[in-house]
Amino acid sequence: KEIVHKGKFLTYNHFLFENTTTKAKGRWEVITRNFPHKVKGVKIIPIAHSKSGEKKVILIKSFRMPVENYVIEFPAGLNDSGKVDETCLRELKEETGYVGTIVKDGGLGTIVSFADPWKSDDNDVVQVADVDLDAPENLHPHQDLEGTEDIKVMMLPLDTFFEDLQKLVAEKNYLMDSEVWMFAIGSHFAKMVGKKQLPPDSFFH
Repeated sequence: KEIVHKGKFLTYNHFLFENTTTKAKGRWEVITRNFPHKVKGVKIIPIAHSKSGEKKVILIKSFRMPVENYVIEFPAGLNDSGKVDETCLRELKEETGYVGTIVKDGGLGTIVSFADPWKSDDNDVVQVADVDLDAPENLHPHQDLEGTEDIKVMMLPLDTFFEDLQKLVAEKNYLMDSEVWMFAIGSHFAKMVGKKQLPPDSFFH
């Protein structure tokens, strides 16, 4: 491994390798995060509910320098404390102003996932948070952002999440985080299967 450049948060490396089958040698460009913990980051899927009965997904739109645009994302952050649940709730509060509780049903939050292992060792744990909009602490949410952060909060109904996301992208020209879009696709298919609304030629039959 050759270190080409080491920054404050990331290091750019050249990994020299040999294919064990073909014996061909190569050099791979790799970005590693300068971070001691096994779990590098966290993402939170906040599901909000209120007396109205309608469930909503809390999202953020964050201006991202590499793409020079706002990206629709789930609240997220670095796991700097090494305590995943604690970091999730802290990032939720800082980025959205809302207070929630971690949902542990069905083994949620137990998998460490890699978003782009072809170029980076970056990973995260995705947790689901339950947010009660009628709770006193959530009646007047207030973000606690760093001065350089440009983050706005939005909510979309869970029942029409897939359709509303597409409208946002089309009308506002926002970009989409891949995990948000995969969640939208999953919820869309689950709704179709549950209501038996799959097209006759669908491979999900």
